[in-house]
Amino acid sequence: MGAYIIRRLLIGLVVLFFVTVILFILMNLMPGDPITAYIPPEVLAQAGPEYIEIRREQLGLNKPVVVRYFIWLNELVHGNMGYSVQNGEPVLSRIKERIGATFELTGTALLLAIIIGIPIGIISAVKQYSIVDSLVTLFSFTGVSIPVFFLGLGLIYVFSLRLNLLPTGGLATIGAPPSLLDKLSHLIMPAFVLSVANLAQFARYTRSSILDELGQDYVRTARAKGVKELRVLFYHILRNGMIPLITVIALQIPLLFGGAVITEQVFSWPGMGRLALEAIMQRDYPLLMGITTVIAILVLIANLLADILYAVVDPRIRYQ
Repeated sequence: MGAYIIRRLLIGLVVLFFVTVILFILMNLMPGDPITAYIPPEVLAQAGPEYIEIRREQLGLNKPVVVRYFIWLNELVHGNMGYSVQNGEPVLSRIKERIGATFELTGTALLLAIIIGIPIGIISAVKQYSIVDSLVTLFSFTGVSIPVFFLGLGLIYVFSLRLNLLPTGGLATIGAPPSLLDKLSHLIMPAFVLSVANLAQFARYTRSSILDELGQDYVRTARAKGVKELRVLFYHILRNGMIPLITVIALQIPLLFGGAVITEQVFSWPGMGRLALEAIMQRDYPLLMGITTVIAILVLIANLLADILYAVVDPRIRYQ
């Protein structure tokens, strides 16, 4: 297992290199100029094109793309992701300020999706073709289909504006002493909105996996031996059915970060998703490059953890 992990880490570094190359090229193909994006129009009109070229030279934007990429890669190897074009702050510092809030949101959303989606998927499979199964199927298709921004705005209207039960957004109440209850009240709606689509996906895949296993010979053998139904379900069926579900959960992690961009904007959540949107609007390419690189690293780590969990769940899987 140790040799396999080391090999996967080395492959992950190669994948990360090509991912950063593609991201860097795509960002430099984006329309607009970061210099003209943050200089006020009146200053830009008086300064003229010479001033823009001077600023581009100061920031190194006049160099070829290949040269700029390797400069950036050298800084990354030394633990630096460059500096924001807008305010000159280190990109890594700005990401550190926001990444904690994003982990709180995406982690809570993933936890909600797992602890709710998997049990209702199991119930739906065991109660196949019942009213419960139909309701779970209807909920799954609805959860996958409903837009994140629409659900978020709807919850804000109902629970914040009409019922006045939850805050409209933010990480905490401004001016109020920090407390767990205040934190949870701000977290409930954005975490639920971000979890709905994943919850529906987990329920559907759990139902499908359990149904595939219910008809297997080992299940009939266990029942014929008099093994209790709950033990058959949770010890035999669920363990074998978890393999495809682990893959689905790992693949949903990048979608969580993608959905966080919209969710954080709707609920004014100060995380990396909202920071990425600000970087796009301001054409702050170094900051956007840093954010996407961090997300790519997290996705690679999630895939590695999924491979390790395969061997934990199923003893028949061994990595040589």
